[in-house]
Amino acid sequence: MKEVETNATAPVNVTDRKVYWAVVVTILLAALLVAGTNYALQAARVHDNRLKAQEMAEGWRQHFTHHASEFASLLEPSGAGPEQAMALGMLREYGETVGISLFSNAGELVVSEGDVSDIAMTPGRLNQLQNLAAEDPMQTSVVGEREIDGVRGVAFISRFALSNEDGERLGAVELHTQQVTPVLSLANVTGIVALGVPLVSAFAFLLPMLIMLRINRKARLREMELANLSRQDALTGLMNRNGVGTKIRPLFAERRDPAEQIGIILIDLDNFKSINDVFSPAIGDAYLSETANRLLQTVRMSGFVGRMSGDEFIVVLPTITRKALRRFGEDLQLAIAEPVEIDGQTVICSACVGMHLSPVGEPVDRAFHAADVALNKAVSEGQGRTVEYFDALDQVTSRHNYIESYIRRVGFEKSIEVYYQPFVCVKTGHIVGFEALARMRDDEGQIIGPDDFIPVAESTGMIHELGMIVLRKAMRCAKKWPDHLYVSVNLSSVQFRNKELANEIVAEVDKLGLAPERLELELTESLLLSDEEGVSVMLRRLRDAGISIAMDDFGTGYSSLGYLWKYNFDKLKIDKSFLMGHDFEEERYFDIIETIILLGHKLGMSVTVEGVETRKQVDILTEMCCDQFQGYYFAKPLTELQVLALVNELCLPIAKSA
Repeated sequence: MKEVETNATAPVNVTDRKVYWAVVVTILLAALLVAGTNYALQAARVHDNRLKAQEMAEGWRQHFTHHASEFASLLEPSGAGPEQAMALGMLREYGETVGISLFSNAGELVVSEGDVSDIAMTPGRLNQLQNLAAEDPMQTSVVGEREIDGVRGVAFISRFALSNEDGERLGAVELHTQQVTPVLSLANVTGIVALGVPLVSAFAFLLPMLIMLRINRKARLREMELANLSRQDALTGLMNRNGVGTKIRPLFAERRDPAEQIGIILIDLDNFKSINDVFSPAIGDAYLSETANRLLQTVRMSGFVGRMSGDEFIVVLPTITRKALRRFGEDLQLAIAEPVEIDGQTVICSACVGMHLSPVGEPVDRAFHAADVALNKAVSEGQGRTVEYFDALDQVTSRHNYIESYIRRVGFEKSIEVYYQPFVCVKTGHIVGFEALARMRDDEGQIIGPDDFIPVAESTGMIHELGMIVLRKAMRCAKKWPDHLYVSVNLSSVQFRNKELANEIVAEVDKLGLAPERLELELTESLLLSDEEGVSVMLRRLRDAGISIAMDDFGTGYSSLGYLWKYNFDKLKIDKSFLMGHDFEEERYFDIIETIILLGHKLGMSVTVEGVETRKQVDILTEMCCDQFQGYYFAKPLTELQVLALVNELCLPIAKSA
């Protein structure tokens, strides 16, 4: 499973929660405030109407008391006649009451007038009517809201004893009144407001708030997706550089135990661009995805994998030993080296690996720097290399940075000097040509060797410029020599990434007017490991133009015999490492070199042996029938002026006598 950080849901933002609940609480408080106001207005309305009802009832009480003799006949057993009832009704309308009821001392209803028929005679009501005394205060109670004659108001019942001026109790009176005041309208309005505020608020505040929260939630989800994308490589699904940095920093910050060492492995695919060029960008992308899967399968649960850039990956291994780190480095190399089948095409690619075991207390930036320094060293050594960081590598990096800065400041044209080391014919002992060797001088006039500045030029993309400058200088110098002498120029494998290289070289030869057969180009085996078809096309173009092709440093790389017959080289150069420190004391050295010479001759190539330094080596190699010598025994690399002085004596053999 790939290391991908995703979130299915986004948590509600704390600020949104606070805003949401603040709005809800505000709405509830507003509703409670309106409801409280409504309740207070209702209570005030009832109290005010009760006082008015009592005032009206008190007026009726005084009226009944003053006219008790007139009402006494209504309370007699014979009861009230129609005329008395009509008079009572006229009195009620005059007094603006809803209804009047007269009761005997026994609590029996004698006569009633008005809208009072719906009042039931309960035991409590009967008890009050029977026990009312003349001196008792008036009893006024609220019946509730009623609609009478199309008018809605608060109904009251006032009860008092009917007595004469002497205080004799004649019966009891119930007075029904209805109070309609402006307070009633205001209370109704506040009641509606109390009900409407929450509803209106829900639509005015809650609904927009919920919509806003939903929008914010989607926005946060989108932000989280973008954050994940900013930490995730879209092609492979691995963490990208940003994601790796986010994940690795807590690992460095939290470790305390000395055993919590963190391994960092940086992986750079060799010549990955050629995969895109030879096949297609789609196959290149598929290869990167497959490489990511292989790295994940190798690492499994021991750490995590990320993609730092186009063809550079990283493996982070928390809590690991040095031995385990090295084993992982080997396993990762093997995993990458396995061929990959994509759409019927077989893709093979190697990688350079830089490793660093970070001790507890080391800052994360320093750990990354160390791994990067190790990777740069591996790349400079060639394809498929693995380098573990050590302190001295920082000096190498410092040297690399100085040379790069110097090149960019001064340029190759001024800083590069070309030296020439002769090739000597074994049969005649005469010089037949020279190899052009590039050297660089720094600001202090000190020589910077090719082992230092060529890797810098290759890693910074300046190698093509360097190669063409050396080629032009060498050809200009060769034009000053006799026509039978040739010049041999080395080409970097990185230069062949430029698909126009062959055409540019042929154009330079034509431009300078040098006979093509006087130019030899030396290639190393590392070039042939990638993009075989593209290299083959360019080499064929050069040979068709009459330029000779030599395989340099044979025996130091893969030394595949298939390359020798496939590319049809003109010359095979045996690397000086076969002679260094040996005078053929052991039989096997003799046998190995003799076999290579015989192989070259069988394939139609001339054979040159590099690094010849002693007379004994000359004699033995002569017996082996090699074709050319090159080495300090004959001459060290010479300046252009020294070469010109030497070629004037070409008629003389320079092979030293015993």
